[in-house]
Amino acid sequence: MGWLSRLKPARACRAVPVAEVMEPRILYSADLAAGLSLGAGYAGYAEHRSLSVGGEYSATFAAMDDRSAEVRTPAVQAVTELAFVDVSVSDADGLIGDLQAQRAAGRPIEIVRIGAGEDGIARVTETLAGRTGIAAVHVLGHGADGVAQIGSARLDAATLADRAGEIARWGVALAGGADFLLYGCDVAADSFGHQMIDTLAVLTGADVAASIDLTGAAARGGNWVLEYQTGRIDATVAPSLREQGLYGGVLVVVNTAPTISIIAPQSTLEDTSRAAISFTVGDAESAAATLVVTAASSNAAILSPSGILLGGSGANRTVTLVPVANANGGPVSVTLSVSDGTLVTSTAFTLTVTPVNDQPVRTGGVVANLTVLEDAPAISLGLGALAYGPGGGPDEAGQTLGYTVTAVPAAALGNVVLADGTVAGVGGGYTLAQIQGAKFTGALNANGGLATFAWQVKDNGGMLNGGVDTLSESLAIAVTTVNDAPAGANKTLTTLEDTPHTLAISDFG
Repeated sequence: MGWLSRLKPARACRAVPVAEVMEPRILYSADLAAGLSLGAGYAGYAEHRSLSVGGEYSATFAAMDDRSAEVRTPAVQAVTELAFVDVSVSDADGLIGDLQAQRAAGRPIEIVRIGAGEDGIARVTETLAGRTGIAAVHVLGHGADGVAQIGSARLDAATLADRAGEIARWGVALAGGADFLLYGCDVAADSFGHQMIDTLAVLTGADVAASIDLTGAAARGGNWVLEYQTGRIDATVAPSLREQGLYGGVLVVVNTAPTISIIAPQSTLEDTSRAAISFTVGDAESAAATLVVTAASSNAAILSPSGILLGGSGANRTVTLVPVANANGGPVSVTLSVSDGTLVTSTAFTLTVTPVNDQPVRTGGVVANLTVLEDAPAISLGLGALAYGPGGGPDEAGQTLGYTVTAVPAAALGNVVLADGTVAGVGGGYTLAQIQGAKFTGALNANGGLATFAWQVKDNGGMLNGGVDTLSESLAIAVTTVNDAPAGANKTLTTLEDTPHTLAISDFG
């Protein structure tokens, strides 16, 4: 079959010529066209082959008739082979140049370049569309266990499942018994690779071959044998023997680092989360869903690791920042890292937490409503254990507090008398000690309520950025009615003898 005449175990063994290194010679053969099945176009030509020091033949063809001794280059047959070359592989130009030389020498092969960022699967589909009779397809790209990388596309089990319809259409262009050769390191090295190759064979109807080890230069442990085959392979290996000797690389997948987008500097108020910041991740070889994102903070006192919440999926991810309670300051450096399992890429941005004044807090004592009996003696409001402090963190510890009375009972019901005997009135300037010693003294025979005694505790932190500087406290006072004994006075009543008298209330006291 000419270029498609590869020795197979299924065939009877035949003699194989051995080329030894010797001086260049000219060899003549009058039956080259028949021997290589090059077609009728080669009838009447003799082959001139020069055996080089490297052991490789180069051929030209000379007319055999008596009318001309001119040496002419043979016309290329109709294309029956396609070679797809990923231009990102090592020394792609050398591989392409070798294939072009073979084509010029008569091999019916067409070379298709695939860009590093191009969807190689789509390019194969486009190239095969509308064609028939293709006997061999060669794909020279990067390889890894179970994966043939063609440009930006990964040909693996998942891709075969996702793009089965597209890949099955390749078979329309193929001749019966066509070969599909995947050149790439370790493509069929494991069971996943075997499954992928077998599935590709089923989808396309081709005999598929791939390597179980390194493909490429022997000096780097490689070779050009495609050991795993689903059927009889007739096609000649794409690179010539000369190119196989010259080629210095191996067709292994080059793992590029994953990518992560840049995040601008962030800020938030104290005790306020910075919600869902969006960013993206990606990788040339791995699906975005398989990438792992981690996060770190340069200052755990302001933003702890547990306060960095990662979300999203696939390429679209989010990060939510929850500062430590009452913490502020910065800028804090937040580092996000994305890993494909081998390589890691990181990006960093800053978070600044703006201080916000917290309201004062009660740190001791109880404020409770009070119920007293009418005409009871003065009674404590139960505020003796009261204690207050500035709210927030250490940055507010130096604040000072002031106390203001905002409501007192009506005088008709009674008065709140402070520790120093002062009757409380609405206004400021009071001390904590005065409020701690407060008592209620009810008015004579007064009852009812509820009456209110209220006060505010205020710090000097202000209300900038929505801060709160005041704590309001209050209690209710109820005076319960008590039934008093009747009251009266002795009185002398004078009336005439034998004269009746009707008593009236005025006659009693």
